[in-house]
Amino acid sequence: MASTIDTIMTLMSGRYHRDPPLEAETITDISRRMNLPGDYTQWMHWSNGGEGDFGALYLVFWPLNETVQLNREFCIQKYLGAKALCFATDGGGVGYVFRSLPNDCSVWSVPLGDLDWNAARKLGENLGSTLLESLNST
Repeated sequence: MASTIDTIMTLMSGRYHRDPPLEAETITDISRRMNLPGDYTQWMHWSNGGEGDFGALYLVFWPLNETVQLNREFCIQKYLGAKALCFATDGGGVGYVFRSLPNDCSVWSVPLGDLDWNAARKLGENLGSTLLESLNST
């Protein structure tokens, strides 16, 4: 049986602009160090960054090897907490964030100009369910 991420990869294959993945060993190493969710890690094995229209959401995934630096530059942990991790944007002023890794992998949209949980909106319990729901909403 295909995983949710496998299903999304199939649905997005012609509509997602993928960047080449990193070497599998590099992805595994980064994933372990950062306690990344399995579905996100699976997505990074398919595409290390890239962008596409997921129905109700447009996502520009940050390359895995640049995520820590981009989170520093956007002050994500300073304002949203040490365990929050932004992994994508909408190409504009909205960031997509895992709430509190590794225990809470829920996905939230947060205005990058107002990094406050009070301004955030929960999109789903994890990356796979968030993307699938977004694809099915159109």
